[in-house]
Amino acid sequence: FRTRTASQAAILHLASHYYAHNQPLFNYGSAVQPVEGALHALLENHISTDLLTEEAARQRMNSYRLIVVPEQTRLSSELVTALSDYAQNGGHVLLSGAHLAVEQPALVGAIPRADGWSDQAIYLPTRGQATPAFGPWQAVQPSAGVEAWGYALAEQEIDKDATDRIVVTCRRVGAGSIVAVHGPLFANYFLGHYPLLRRFIGDLIARLAIPWQVTVTAPPRLELIVRQKAGRLLVNLVNRGAGEALAPNRVIVEDLPPVEDVIVRVRRERPPTAVTAIGTEGVTWTHGDGMLTVNVPRVAIHAVIGIE
Repeated sequence: FRTRTASQAAILHLASHYYAHNQPLFNYGSAVQPVEGALHALLENHISTDLLTEEAARQRMNSYRLIVVPEQTRLSSELVTALSDYAQNGGHVLLSGAHLAVEQPALVGAIPRADGWSDQAIYLPTRGQATPAFGPWQAVQPSAGVEAWGYALAEQEIDKDATDRIVVTCRRVGAGSIVAVHGPLFANYFLGHYPLLRRFIGDLIARLAIPWQVTVTAPPRLELIVRQKAGRLLVNLVNRGAGEALAPNRVIVEDLPPVEDVIVRVRRERPPTAVTAIGTEGVTWTHGDGMLTVNVPRVAIHAVIGIE
């Protein structure tokens, strides 16, 4: 209540894309699936995240460390310029979609490979394993100086099924970067929520080495929401788990196992004057080397750690 966001990541939800892909008059169709998939993926990787319209993004973009553009088409020239300037000034942009090398080759630093389009599913290598991802995918030819960060696998065996088809690129821009995944990364996550795909996304973001203000060690079902109010940082921990399998005809959560042994880390040069907890007990904390470490023994449903 009367708090302000302190998230350092944001996802763009563009009206130009939505109204081109929804099912009129009032049905979402598949228009919001990439946005929801991106939100789920970031929250389950414990990244506090906001959703922004284009107007809000152009006003507030520089207050975030990461901007995600999940399979959004019809990017305006003004937004493309704003994203480039944002990266130049040290921000990181993560875009996805098979259209990027066709519609925004200068932004992502890659052009389509002549034989690179595929409507078929591919596999993405992840921590010595492989996760499937449906198409379409566009293999690309990176421009000079643009790094190849990921290749498609033809099947699931990493050594045997590796290809030369580049599907993830990273363009260094000034003090920041623009990473492009040339396929429907976040629509895949929306529809399947595969743990390996979540790890692939988390590892991709971790590779950017963003110094997040707040990080959490906990299972994916614990959601992190960072807010601020009157000089206090409010770290919200929300248990989004369930004790039984849910389904379209079984939507009520009757049993919610607590999340235990949560560790919250907050970057701050000086020790806090106070650390308070609402919704949980037994919280302890230490401070050293510019890091506040808060140990939360148990999160039943919703706990808030207040830091002054």
